[in-house]
Amino acid sequence: MATSSPRLDLPYIQPSQAQKHVTHNEALQRLDILTQLVVLEVGAQTSPAEPETGETHALGSAPTGTWAGQAGRLAYWTGNAWLFVTPHQGWRAFDRSSGRAFVHDGTEWKPELSDLNNLGEVGIGTGADATNRLAVASPASLFSHAGAGHQIKINKADDGDTASVLFQSNWTGHAEMGLAGDTTFAIKTSADGSNWQDMLRLNPTSQQIEMAPDGTTRVRLSAAELEIDTPVTGSAVQSGTTDVTDGRLVRVEGAHAAALSHHTSYYSANGTTANIDTCDAGFAGLIRDANAGTWPLTPHGAFVYVTTQAIYTGAAVLQTATYGYHSSTPTLLREFRRVRANSGGNWSPWYEIYNSNSLVGPVSQLAGVPTGAVVEQGSNASGQYVRWADGTQICTNDDTAITTPAAAFTGTITKIDGDKLWIGRWF
Repeated sequence: MATSSPRLDLPYIQPSQAQKHVTHNEALQRLDILTQLVVLEVGAQTSPAEPETGETHALGSAPTGTWAGQAGRLAYWTGNAWLFVTPHQGWRAFDRSSGRAFVHDGTEWKPELSDLNNLGEVGIGTGADATNRLAVASPASLFSHAGAGHQIKINKADDGDTASVLFQSNWTGHAEMGLAGDTTFAIKTSADGSNWQDMLRLNPTSQQIEMAPDGTTRVRLSAAELEIDTPVTGSAVQSGTTDVTDGRLVRVEGAHAAALSHHTSYYSANGTTANIDTCDAGFAGLIRDANAGTWPLTPHGAFVYVTTQAIYTGAAVLQTATYGYHSSTPTLLREFRRVRANSGGNWSPWYEIYNSNSLVGPVSQLAGVPTGAVVEQGSNASGQYVRWADGTQICTNDDTAITTPAAAFTGTITKIDGDKLWIGRWF
């Protein structure tokens, strides 16, 4: 007959044994140790000086003092001496010092839940699997701060791998955002879960933001420029050629109407300080010719309609100055033009554009350059005269007694049938 039980090593009462109570009490004592096992410390190395009866320790690998030579065993204080018990695989114990449950693996005590580290799978409200090792089925999930803030981190091993958040409907993916195959943050969508298209890309290398709603980049924003490769429409854009609503973007076909709507009286932005020599392309409106700049006519405070139009790149512009505006009675129209070079920003002289209002009238010139009308006709007491812008003058008179030609004159005098004809120049 065996002398003790196979699992807990409880002593059996033998046939015809004297003092059976001793054996029985020893078995009860071992049961008191092992049933609902509680230890003061797992891995204890030094025995206490004054232990309490029933006190139990799970000894470490190198205990000293009265525990010497009992490595890995349980030490139980009976009140008179230490009782040592060898634990077996699967035994469980609660460690009062750490507040954790331990299980013996046949060699040593280990935390029963491994301190929640390196768990193979965790399912909350649902089952986890080898791919979805953490699975949660819940109306919501809360990640709150433990201090000032909180971060959710998704890490990938290499730039070519994927770190993303996938949004599904009935287990079919329709939207995904993150780093997919590179380090560019992208948001992509799919109608069927199979064919995907990047909608938005934020590239940290080029420092650009790209939008590609149909697979082709339509909008690209960088520190240098905003590139748009699609028509711009909507309530923030002009609806047509006559739309002059404040705050809307101007379309090419509506630029004229928009400009006129804001420059109907004079150039309001800086109408009193604008310098026509330094104005940018697009400058347009009524402005007084007393303002700064080189003017085609002597400034006299009149309103002049000035337009400055780009004709190449950089500073190159074509500028037009139109005289003749009056608030109640428009005067004769006179128009002048000049150009500004792209390199250096130098201006050409002003040149007048002749029309039906400026072709006939008082002629004048400065250093050989016409400054008035093309042809002038008149008369005085000396006779009649015709002048041209190049300085040519023809005077006639039928009085043979008159020897002085009409108006200022240098040239020859010819008599024709009693009349006198003067041909020469008026300057």
